[in-house]
Amino acid sequence: MTRQDLRQGSRPVARQAGLLSGGLGWWLGALASVLVRAPEPFARRAVRLRPRADGFAVVTSDGTVRHHLSVQSPNRRVRAFVRRAAARYLDLDDETVLAVRATLPEAARNNLREAVALRMTELTPFTEDEVLFDLGQPMSHGGETVTVRVFIAPREVVADRMAELARLGVRVDAVIASDTGEATGAAIPNFAPEILRQRGAWLGLGLALACAVLLGGIGWLHQVATERQDRMREALQTEIAGALENVRQGKELDDEIAALSASLSLPQARRADQISTLAVLDGIAGALPDDAYLTGFRWADGQAEISGLAASASGLIGLLEASPILSEVRFSAPVARDPRLERDRFSITARATLGKAAE
Repeated sequence: MTRQDLRQGSRPVARQAGLLSGGLGWWLGALASVLVRAPEPFARRAVRLRPRADGFAVVTSDGTVRHHLSVQSPNRRVRAFVRRAAARYLDLDDETVLAVRATLPEAARNNLREAVALRMTELTPFTEDEVLFDLGQPMSHGGETVTVRVFIAPREVVADRMAELARLGVRVDAVIASDTGEATGAAIPNFAPEILRQRGAWLGLGLALACAVLLGGIGWLHQVATERQDRMREALQTEIAGALENVRQGKELDDEIAALSASLSLPQARRADQISTLAVLDGIAGALPDDAYLTGFRWADGQAEISGLAASASGLIGLLEASPILSEVRFSAPVARDPRLERDRFSITARATLGKAAE
């Protein structure tokens, strides 16, 4: 049945069908907005859950730590307060979130996430599948390069915290870092999509679409008593089949998201007697002066290899030797002056051990 065939019906039927379809469109839009939109992290009825050694600090919209949700012995009132919140955000802190600066060619601006993912092993001690990351606002430099701040959270740490909340019966809407010093003045990093919200949105929108089409068909079938009634019924059945197909596709997407969530929660073995890569990177960053920054980092078998730029590289060895975890610090390549950047390019190797920190 074509659109022209439908226009040839009586005017009262067309008018009533228009009113019905308009009303259904309004209700469908309202329902979709309720299903998809969630309160922002600083909304009045949203809470942020900040990890602590023995549980989570429950932070309300005004930044006040309202409660403490213990993992070992949770308080029923506190757990009920968190579960009643309009939205719940796992709010990571500086001890978990790593912030680095990536410099890429200007041509990569339209595909920044893919470009950063490909360089993840150069920017951090992790591979792409070991982290969740979000990007800050990119900044151009002379039309040749673009610099963007990358906020990184280890998947293993996030999965462990999500598992703890799941055992408490708390569903998380997103994973953010609202109090990260590196993100001050910028958009809040969001490390994971609103998986549960999207799951409900797909199923809810598919069901709402099917119901809207069904109600529209019923309205038309009650108004039309001619031969066109049979044709409209066939068109309605076709539309319902399409709506059910959308629901099926939404269910398949839901299964894929569930499989991804399960993979994030798989534990990864880690040696207890080995110093963490984050600790090494933090020790190096803390020892370097403000006018120096890293362009490369590699960590393997207790040996750290770093490269970067500094106003003067002559004093870097002494600064790094003073670190409580670094020893055997030496240049691995001659220092070269970059005349364009007016900085020294350096390459340094060092050993990082817990033994020196204990001494």
